[in-house]
Amino acid sequence: MVLLSQNRFKRISISYLSQIVLSLIVIASCIVSAHSVAGLNTIDHNKLSGYQQTTAISEMSDLAVSKTIKNHFWAINDTTNSSEIMLLDQKAQMVGKIVLKSLGNHSWEDLDIFTFNGVSYIAIADIGDDYNRRKVYYIHLLPEPVVQADGSIAAVQSSSIRTIAFQYEDGPRDAQALKVDITNDQILILSKQTPTPRVYRIPLILEPKRYVYKASYLASLDNLGTQQADFQ
Repeated sequence: MVLLSQNRFKRISISYLSQIVLSLIVIASCIVSAHSVAGLNTIDHNKLSGYQQTTAISEMSDLAVSKTIKNHFWAINDTTNSSEIMLLDQKAQMVGKIVLKSLGNHSWEDLDIFTFNGVSYIAIADIGDDYNRRKVYYIHLLPEPVVQADGSIAAVQSSSIRTIAFQYEDGPRDAQALKVDITNDQILILSKQTPTPRVYRIPLILEPKRYVYKASYLASLDNLGTQQADFQ
């Protein structure tokens, strides 16, 4: 897990793209207090809100602030766990979960929540590859569930889930982080296990075809250096 202080952020002189990726890394696998949901501009690392004790979350990969349910977070587990998303309250207690039966979990590493044309979506990144040998990677897009009047979480229909299958243009990569860039209609992916972490992009496609897309190299984050080892 990487924790970068505000002073550290000020010392890193990088592009807007790098800042987007770094904001994702900071919140990965952490329970945070986010006062600006859209940009996650204010993060209080010292405030303890609660303890996560449920056994359903055995290997949390990431969590993200819900855009439809106030003061709640969506969380996912990593490899060998079931394909489900879990809803946590601000005390880190699990409110409920949804099993996405139509999806596999090869190695879920990250998720992001974004709004497009007035609809809130969850992007789940199945991008882990410790041994750099996977043929295809996946990003699953689904409408963010809502809590119904009776307090239950509305089911996600399989027909509403879209999957972007992709490969890297320069061969298999292990990656742990993604960020949806609405402004430029793209999804950014940060790789690891290389001397310099590399950022790749794939187009943001809400109606992907049955096609394996190419993730193209975009930039190297030289300022991160050997910190990449802490992204696990």
